[in-house]
Amino acid sequence: MPMTTRKKSETIDSNMANNQAEGSANTITMTEDQCDALIQSIRAVTVPQAALIGNFSKCSSRFDGSKDSNISVFIDAVKIFKDCSNVSDENALRGLPMLLDGFAATLWQRVKSGIDTWAKAIDLLRSTYGPKKACVSRLS
Repeated sequence: MPMTTRKKSETIDSNMANNQAEGSANTITMTEDQCDALIQSIRAVTVPQAALIGNFSKCSSRFDGSKDSNISVFIDAVKIFKDCSNVSDENALRGLPMLLDGFAATLWQRVKSGIDTWAKAIDLLRSTYGPKKACVSRLS
């Protein structure tokens, strides 16, 4: 005759009480299927490492837009940090203002609404602060 849930519970409680009274460690007995189900439920709530996304909060590179600052060096440093810290393009775009100071920060506040991708932000920084290509006219 099958055991009722209450009877099973009483049996488990009784066994645990006996084990504790004897001073032995509690043991859990389960079938292989139960063990597999437990492991699967633990895996289901574990956040995969790849899902962890970084940000620029620990990036030490800064750019202020002054004449003696080098935008290429800044962009290279930020791209390396972004790759090494697993910063998504979305988080990079959101965190870029943390890395800008002075005139560069002021300019960013004016133009940020028109910049919707990380690539556009980098292109804007390069075109605004990068070396200007001289116009060369050919005289014939």
